[in-house]
Amino acid sequence: MYLRNVILAALVIATVAFAQSTPPLAALDTPYHVRYAVNMTSEAGGGALALDAYFNVANDGANGASAFGSGLGNGSTGNICANLYAFDNQEELMWCCSCIITPDETIGFSLQNDILSNPLTTIATGSVTVKLVGTAAGTGTGGCFQSAALQGTPTLVPGLLAWGTTPHLINQAAGQTSYFETETPFLPAQLSAGEETSLATKCAGIIGNGTGYGTCKSCETNALGGQKM
Repeated sequence: MYLRNVILAALVIATVAFAQSTPPLAALDTPYHVRYAVNMTSEAGGGALALDAYFNVANDGANGASAFGSGLGNGSTGNICANLYAFDNQEELMWCCSCIITPDETIGFSLQNDILSNPLTTIATGSVTVKLVGTAAGTGTGGCFQSAALQGTPTLVPGLLAWGTTPHLINQAAGQTSYFETETPFLPAQLSAGEETSLATKCAGIIGNGTGYGTCKSCETNALGGQKM
């Protein structure tokens, strides 16, 4: 009897601890998300493009959606600007861009093809910190034009969920290098006023003075999958 009570008490404690350590689903659906990618070498740095990372971003509808579906009713209802910011391994913002995502849509980025291939400078980077900020979109297909500069203090909105891959080194012996690729969600984070201002100011400088460099090449309309390493 005593042993059974001890076991039951341990199970209750473990259950409570798990519940406390696991954030509720609503806490994951925030306007601000962060993750990383490693073992990258930028095209500008002369590195090979054998390794890539992929980011898939979905609009889960938390910001609203048309009752009639895409293209019917108010076509801009629930649209979100996914504002992406990528920092090199010297903590410098090297890329920023915006993509419009309609409710229930998923878009993708190839880190090598869509981001690293068009850097602000020619400094090579082996790791990248990627941040996503979700803001309310304007009307029409141009509703997210330059919104990554966060001009005019746009409305932060929920509704973005994102996942990403990155290659990890597992073997480096006798001249052989092997990697395996993992996919994990972006982590929700708290966007401070100072960080929001920093992202806006740096991105505005890239857009205003980069002559097209430092912006993403495209917003893929389909989710991208990992590649065999």
